[in-house]
Formats: sequence, structure tokens, C-alpha cells
Amino acid sequence: MYTRDFQERKKFEHFFYSWWTVLATAGLLIVVAAGIMGLWRKERILKAEIADLDVKTAETKAAREKNSQKLEALNTQEGVEEAARGKFNLKKEGEEMVVFLDEKNVIKEKRGFWANTEASTVRIWQNLKNWLSFK
Repeated sequence: MYTRDFQERKKFEHFFYSWWTVLATAGLLIVVAAGIMGLWRKERILKAEIADLDVKTAETKAAREKNSQKLEALNTQEGVEEAARGKFNLKKEGEEMVVFLDEKNVIKEKRGFWANTEASTVRIWQNLKNWLSFK
């Protein structure tokens, strides 16, 4: 009986240490590792999306707070007056308004009447206005 046990054990070892078993086990390990790597990649993508959403949530909360402050300011007479002044350039009686122009909006004089074709029509009206002395 001892010999039979030895032979059965030898068959068992021969089966589990064969090339087919080793290849099947290696293939199974590769499939499992690929699944783990896919899950890890998805986890990284989801964490990045969560971080982006947290940033957007913080920005939205800040914008909401700012808008609620503007709304509270508009509930007062001074707030309505300030909004009207800013949006429609309104002024009170007796006040004067000063307008500052940016250098980008100022037409620079060049030699010759048609030197700047973009501003030529504006110049024509300015010259006509100056000639008729409307200011």
C-alpha cells in the first residue's frame, strides 16, 4: 500500500507541476492582474473627477454667496441707486459726470485723411462736427 500511495502522489505532482497547469495558473494570474489594474485606473479617474467637482462646488458656493450679497444690496434704496448709476450711467441733479477713455478706444491721429480706414468714417463725422462747431 505504501507504494500505491507513492505512485498516486507522483501522479498528483506530475499533474500539478506540468506545463499546462503552470501556463493555466500564469494566465489566470495575468487576467486577475489586468482586472486589478483596470479597477485601479478607474479609481484614479473617479478621484480626479471628484476633485474637479469639489473645486466646482466651492466656486459655485462662492458665486452664490457673492450673488446673495448683491441681492441683499439691491433690496436697499442705496443698492438700487448704485446699480442704476453703474448700469445706465445715471446721475443726480447737480452732479457732473466724468468719462475716462482707454488708450485702446482713442483714435490716434495719423498723417493723411485716409490713413486709418477703420476710423475714417468716425473722422469724417468729427471733422464735420468741428466744422459746424458742435461740441
